[in-house]
Amino acid sequence: MKSRKYLPVLLFFFVVLLAGCATSTKAEVKKAVSEELDLLKNLDPDTTQKYISYEDLFSDASQSSSISPEIEEVFSLFFKNFNYKIMEVNVDKDSKEADASVRLTTIDAKSLAHDFASAHLREEILKNASTGTDSNASAQEHYLLLGKLLKKGDYEKVESNCTIHLVCQDDSWVILKDATLENDLVGGLLTYLSDPGILSPSETVSVYMKTLKDMDAEQMNTFLNLDSVLNSEDETEKSIATALVEQVHKCFNYKVTNETDLGYTAQVTLSITSFDSDAILSAYQKQLDQYLATAEAVIEGSEGRLAKSQEFLLDAINSNEGTATSEVTLNLTNDGVDWNVELGSEIGKALFGNLSTDTASTVNEDSGYTEDEEYCEDEDYGEEYSEDEDEEDYDEEYYDEGDYYGEEY
Repeated sequence: MKSRKYLPVLLFFFVVLLAGCATSTKAEVKKAVSEELDLLKNLDPDTTQKYISYEDLFSDASQSSSISPEIEEVFSLFFKNFNYKIMEVNVDKDSKEADASVRLTTIDAKSLAHDFASAHLREEILKNASTGTDSNASAQEHYLLLGKLLKKGDYEKVESNCTIHLVCQDDSWVILKDATLENDLVGGLLTYLSDPGILSPSETVSVYMKTLKDMDAEQMNTFLNLDSVLNSEDETEKSIATALVEQVHKCFNYKVTNETDLGYTAQVTLSITSFDSDAILSAYQKQLDQYLATAEAVIEGSEGRLAKSQEFLLDAINSNEGTATSEVTLNLTNDGVDWNVELGSEIGKALFGNLSTDTASTVNEDSGYTEDEEYCEDEDYGEEYSEDEDEEDYDEEYYDEGDYYGEEY
């Protein structure tokens, strides 16, 4: 009978003992999670590198075998505002496994990835414009670009939930690291950076347009294949090319008017504003016509007229204040990495109209002069003789100058 009397008491102590063991185990799990995440929070370089995978973060980059101090700084910048709160811990004693539900505070990784994609595309466009070739940036260059954005950008903090899995090994709880956990701890940065649609077709085209505006004449010539517009070895024509590009810099603007995104292909329609090439040609032609009506145009010959026409064209370009707007539709394809823009001749036409460095070189063809007329009308060569002139008068005048040519036979 006494044993029955004490049975409830024994059961109570047994339950308390089990609860104490469970509480103790959960505390150990929580401690293991806190110790690891505190290292991230305190910017421990070895721990931060575990959760921004140097090799996997930029899959399109050419890899390097070493991690520079600049790259280590990027890790620290990324986790500067990192924080966490352990919400719940569940333990399976039989399998010696546990899960911890954690609320994370990280920087806005989606905005960072979006800015990185824009900045990286801009660098690739300029590199292509300078060298005429495509080449992958190294992982080092990718990280340095990411570091610039982290230093310059004031990114907001965002909250997200994640589950951390642990296993008991040699009486210690160890976090099981995998790609999912790495991605969660960096706010989904791995996912966002590998998203081929992180920039929309319109955003991709906008990066191209903004970068084009900053190019010099040589870069525009290479990138848009504008040999017929900007390419020349002649110094005067180079000046004309530079003046045309400066007009683009001054007048260029664009607006996306339509986007059609079909997943793997897309079309973006732009309204592009540039300098008014027709107004420039009109002002140039007016000056040229006035000049060609003078005796000076005859005297200076073809080379002189060409030089003068180039001078008029350069003056018309530099004096222009007018703009013109045209519509261009660009085709894009997505290769699974990002959107590629097919730049056709329409962009060059929209930017430069009918102007080129050799516009003035057609002056001799357009002027209506022939070589015979040049000599016949030149005052230095005397009067022009027509075919209707009396042949006898011509012979008499010729022989009257016998003192110079000798006696007539």
